[in-house]
Amino acid sequence: MKRTRSTQELSLQLQEQLHLLQGYCTQFDSGDWLAAKPMSTTLRVLLHHPDKPKPGQGSLLAQLRLRSGFWFDSTRIVGMNTKVPKGGEMSWPQLIMMQMGPEGTGFQPRLLAREINIRRSSFKEWWGSSLATHPNYGVISRKKIVTGMADQDGGAHVDGSIDVGYDAFSSGAYFNITIGDNKELARGATHACIRTIAHECFLTVNRYEPRAIVTPYKWCALGNTEIYSIP
Repeated sequence: MKRTRSTQELSLQLQEQLHLLQGYCTQFDSGDWLAAKPMSTTLRVLLHHPDKPKPGQGSLLAQLRLRSGFWFDSTRIVGMNTKVPKGGEMSWPQLIMMQMGPEGTGFQPRLLAREINIRRSSFKEWWGSSLATHPNYGVISRKKIVTGMADQDGGAHVDGSIDVGYDAFSSGAYFNITIGDNKELARGATHACIRTIAHECFLTVNRYEPRAIVTPYKWCALGNTEIYSIP
């Protein structure tokens, strides 16, 4: 037998999940990229549910009716070309950037300032639409990245088999960028994307339910040393 949770109970759960997410973001920003794995599980709790959930099931934000508004979308900055090209060419996911420096070459999350002119997307578009496509490995979306890491790649479970498109994106085969004398594939795109998705989630929740963010969420925006904070 089960009972229905009250809205107050669900709101407390949201505060707890965002507190966990904030901690994982801080850990990630301090250099521990493995924090992306538990981060993906928390994002799954907040965002993902079956296409036809039963009553009382579904993502936490959906149960609180907080998925239906507009979502901050880092890929839709005013003036940016956001169209994913068709055809046989690989397209680049605009949630991340490639950074080269004395410490090496690798993927970095694109954390935008709160004040930047970011366009809004519906949740359905934000969650499921194409971020990038590859002629051999197919389409990558936020949903595929979050559920791939959480359900198959060590967030909440390690599967004996793994989605080919997600695996190529994670391993670096999707980009085929090599680094170092050994020409190893640049990895970490999934981890960087997870961090950016968490950032978008904080910006959006702060718009609709700011009381849920009880632990300050802090970040440095792309190309800026200034520290931003919510609240």
